[in-house]
Amino acid sequence: MSFESLAQGPRRLLFDPAAWSAPGFGVFDSGAEQSHGLQPFGGGRNSTLRWPRDGGADWVLRHYARGGLVGRLIRHRYLWLGLERTRAWRELRLLGWMRDHDLPVPRPIAAHVIRLGMVYEQHLVTERIASAEPLQRLLQTAPLPEAGWVLLGRCLRRFHDAGVRHADLNASNVMRDASGQFHLLDFDRGQRRDDHSFVPQVLARLLRSLHKQRARDPGFHFSEADWAALLDGHG
Repeated sequence: MSFESLAQGPRRLLFDPAAWSAPGFGVFDSGAEQSHGLQPFGGGRNSTLRWPRDGGADWVLRHYARGGLVGRLIRHRYLWLGLERTRAWRELRLLGWMRDHDLPVPRPIAAHVIRLGMVYEQHLVTERIASAEPLQRLLQTAPLPEAGWVLLGRCLRRFHDAGVRHADLNASNVMRDASGQFHLLDFDRGQRRDDHSFVPQVLARLLRSLHKQRARDPGFHFSEADWAALLDGHG
């Protein structure tokens, strides 16, 4: 994918001109939700908003936020180390590369960064995957057939064969659409790697999230047989 950039004072915008023909900075202003029709969407620590678009798929606007103890002190701000090293810039470029290689990720629309001296804040805009639900929500209501777990394993293998490392793979950022196909979200701190040594760690993180959810909710539909089917699909 080919991206273009805009500058306005301390702000920078990297965007896909094929998707956003008339980009602007106003939607990223504090309190802009009502004027742009933005609606709260999803969960997690990031401030995520659904952005309705006329004549096409909705977009999702994410305001990056820290978790843990640090997040209580500086929730939305990050140390400035240069524009190309900002998380939003890197995630947008990684998504663009993955789309070029036919990996099932959301279409990247734009990354917005505003520098505030030695720190910065950032947003990411992607296209919403239509009729898709997180794996976590699906498993709260019904079991996933064995074939579904195998398909998920094959999906993950595609990313790993391409050398893509997901930094926080969990049951919330694995999505399944209405046709039964899987997609991955949230590639903040994701990487392209030449080796595949990261694969066991990524899979272990997903397994921990599934065990954690099952411990919280006894009705959560996940078993060791399900995980075995995923590994069979992953190969």
